[in-house]
Amino acid sequence: METLLCPRTRTPLKKVTLDGITLDISEACGGVWFDNFELRKFADVEDSAGDALVELLEPYYCAEIDHEERLSCPRCDGIVLMRSFYSPKMQVEIDTCPSCGGVWLDPGDLGRMRALFGSEEEREQYVQTFTQEVSLKELGEMKATPEHGDRKPSNTVLNLVRFITPSRYFRRR
Repeated sequence: METLLCPRTRTPLKKVTLDGITLDISEACGGVWFDNFELRKFADVEDSAGDALVELLEPYYCAEIDHEERLSCPRCDGIVLMRSFYSPKMQVEIDTCPSCGGVWLDPGDLGRMRALFGSEEEREQYVQTFTQEVSLKELGEMKATPEHGDRKPSNTVLNLVRFITPSRYFRRR
């Protein structure tokens, strides 16, 4: 069994099993590594496994994190994690591996994610409102501007679509 290293501190991650899923946590900084498809279960506010994980990570919380630092995937040698927002509310950033689909959450991120929506129904209502406000015509007209550098605002919307259509990215349990 391979030992993964924390992408922040380069110390070994500790394996813990919650609700039948083995996760890798950092006792050095309080972050957690989710393999592909694992995050959805713990981010769902209606699932108590997330509460248990937030409580488990609390003693290791480290507020002094450099969020500008680029992280490498603990599973895929040399692959840089992509930083993006977890939801259209743009309040929590996550680091995702473009190769294996794993996700790194910094200390406190899981608790903030679980607080974004009170229920799955509230999340779905937010998505419905969001999609009504953004038309396909507006998306097509989005162009790169000096304030966005080479990135088009439509790239931001693409990241939001990942949140809106989780079934494409996460297996339903």
